[in-house]
Amino acid sequence: MPRGLLLTESPNQERLFRRSLPYLREYGGRLAVACLVALLTATSMALVAPAIGYAVDRLVDRDGRGLAVATVAVVVLAVIRLACQMGTEALLPRAVELVIRRLRDKVVERLATAPLRFIEAHRSGDLLRRATAELADLAAFTRTRLTTMVTNAAYLLVMSVLLVLYSWQLAIVLAVAYVPTHLVLLRLADRISKPASAAEASTASDVAAHFRELLDIREQLQLHGGGEKWLGRLTGAARAQQRAVLWNQRGLNLVSAAQLVQAVALGALLVVGGLQVTGDATSLGTVVVFLVAARQMSGAITQISDLGSHAVAARVVLARVLNLLHRTRPRPTTGLPVPTPARGTLQIRDLTYAYVPGHDVVQHVSVTLPAGDRVGVYGETGSGKTTLAKLLSGLYTPSNGSITYAGIDLLHLEPAELRKRIVLVPQEVHLVTGTLLENLALIPTRPTRAEVEAGISSLELDMWVAGLPHGLDTDIGPRGQRLSAGERQLIGLVRAALVDAAVLVFDEATANLDLLTAERVESAIRQLAPDRTVIVIAHRQATVERLARPMQLRGGVLGPGRAQQY
Repeated sequence: MPRGLLLTESPNQERLFRRSLPYLREYGGRLAVACLVALLTATSMALVAPAIGYAVDRLVDRDGRGLAVATVAVVVLAVIRLACQMGTEALLPRAVELVIRRLRDKVVERLATAPLRFIEAHRSGDLLRRATAELADLAAFTRTRLTTMVTNAAYLLVMSVLLVLYSWQLAIVLAVAYVPTHLVLLRLADRISKPASAAEASTASDVAAHFRELLDIREQLQLHGGGEKWLGRLTGAARAQQRAVLWNQRGLNLVSAAQLVQAVALGALLVVGGLQVTGDATSLGTVVVFLVAARQMSGAITQISDLGSHAVAARVVLARVLNLLHRTRPRPTTGLPVPTPARGTLQIRDLTYAYVPGHDVVQHVSVTLPAGDRVGVYGETGSGKTTLAKLLSGLYTPSNGSITYAGIDLLHLEPAELRKRIVLVPQEVHLVTGTLLENLALIPTRPTRAEVEAGISSLELDMWVAGLPHGLDTDIGPRGQRLSAGERQLIGLVRAALVDAAVLVFDEATANLDLLTAERVESAIRQLAPDRTVIVIAHRQATVERLARPMQLRGGVLGPGRAQQY
């Protein structure tokens, strides 16, 4: 698969806001209201320092009435701040959670409709982590930390404006003593945290993928050993994650140095402010305003700095999710409004496919399959039979050439229309935990129980269903583990009959089937509508002999065959 179509472990984090706009616009009003309430919270916090400064001046002047007014003002501001803070904590996480929910829904939708080759090119653990755990981490950040960051950032902005209006001289002192050094520390921490957080997310995904693979091969390890070697791989991935975490911690350690900067800034304010007060250049209340503000601003900056690593991690997660959405965006189609005919000719012209450029698995295949044709494709292991099946069913995009149904290129069909006309029954039919009925109904048309029963009868599979413990309501276990490979393919055939697809591509199970199940599969294929095109990827001599038109695939090249050549 081309590298440009694969997911990036450490995707670009630039212009994240602009790239997120399509998912933010729907909730722009909610976000604007939440930010406005956060600004009111910050303003009420910022006005506390001037109120205290006013109280100090009134106290120096022995103005009891003015002191009482200042005291009431502080209390009122505290009440306003509390109310606005509660409003911010209610509105902002709710608005952002709606955005994340939309992202989550979009991720599920895109993965469900992503090209099969994209899914096969990635480890399931990596995709699973991006779609679940990483989005959950992003949601947790918005619920518990985003409000604090937004409120403190707004407070710093409002407070800075107030201090400049109060005394630009002291504002310059505070800025010179505090801002440059702190910005340098934050910049250094950011330079460490960005790649470190990306590495941490990537290694965590790698560990999750190893665990998922361990579950898939657990039986193999138990039967044939190799657990120690696999444990070594898992340990290596875990150590890589540990190194990334320690690397990320270095950035956090730099933030702690901000406490020294705070002490220097307060000392500078005391010296310069004291000189101005003794020289009658400013009032004691003004100096108190700056001291209180400096302390509060330092606390706000410290909180933001402490949450900086979480914010960087959230940026990384958002970038990885956007990368997933970008890589799985739907391919452009003509969106033909006119439905395709219920039956039609499948035309393959100069079809070529390569997993790796320069190594063609299917080479220059050209064949015409009219409606009702029954074709058996056979060949040696590795000749490209299963790849051809996925190409004919539209699951893979050809490297060159074309496949048309009723004269329309499969690439130009809407996915729903394509799935309605061409159905693949793979060697391993995918099932979900639940009953037989629930699994048979996993098709776009959402059939009723009566329709499912009619579909079963049309393939003469009533006896098979009746022989199950609870008929259609039989629990088939996790991923259909209680059914044999042949029985799973029977489910695929019933689904195809319910969809009434024009073309059925049947990739015969390679596992040995018991005689009764094999007869049921063969009978079900025979019962399919006579005007339906059936392409069987055959793995057995008997299967080839039963089909009217055998074709041999040799080295990726398809040509006429004879059953006795199998």
